[in-house]
Amino acid sequence: MKLSADRGSLKVPEDILDASWKINRQTDNGEMAGSILYKYKRTQGTLQDNDLLVSLSYDRFLSPEHFMTGRLLGLSELRSEGYDTTGTAALVWGWRLWEAPGRYLRVGPAAGYLALRRGEQNFGGAALGLYARALYPTWGNATVEGELQALSAGKGNSYVIMQARLKRPLTERLYIALDWLYTNSRIPLESGVISQWRWVIGWSFDPHPKPMP
Repeated sequence: MKLSADRGSLKVPEDILDASWKINRQTDNGEMAGSILYKYKRTQGTLQDNDLLVSLSYDRFLSPEHFMTGRLLGLSELRSEGYDTTGTAALVWGWRLWEAPGRYLRVGPAAGYLALRRGEQNFGGAALGLYARALYPTWGNATVEGELQALSAGKGNSYVIMQARLKRPLTERLYIALDWLYTNSRIPLESGVISQWRWVIGWSFDPHPKPMP
């Protein structure tokens, strides 16, 4: 979390809040993953950013080789003409690859719904696509983790969103991370790519959590 209020010495006063929260809970039967990303910025009393992303998924382990997932995502972004919103819901059946403590790749086809609002215009419909989640150790106790969802609503309309994190523990609870949020829209309302990076100094409240009941 980053919180700042700049006053006095700066010619342009700014209030900034940039925060993220993530949760992971795993049992022998499945794993829940959730995240909240929030960015707020006010400059000279004018609101510049007020963006919120909420994501929740649950991987249900069907066997050592297969899984099912339900995933919900909501995204709200402040624009000059108002708020743009994006919502996705998907069900996934897929494969568990290279699964071991501290590493995995889960990937499979997805079926769901895509809903977007850009200004006063709306786009939505059933969609098919791909879902993937991965965790892999790198060097110096660091890990790379990520979640990808790509949905196509037909006629060349698609939406891709990915969250990735390179994380390295500093102590049992304190860690440093580099986050990447990537979106790629190809719909009548918009077409383009957004790529956002942020450094995170974080605190794990429960580094050795008890399993879910």
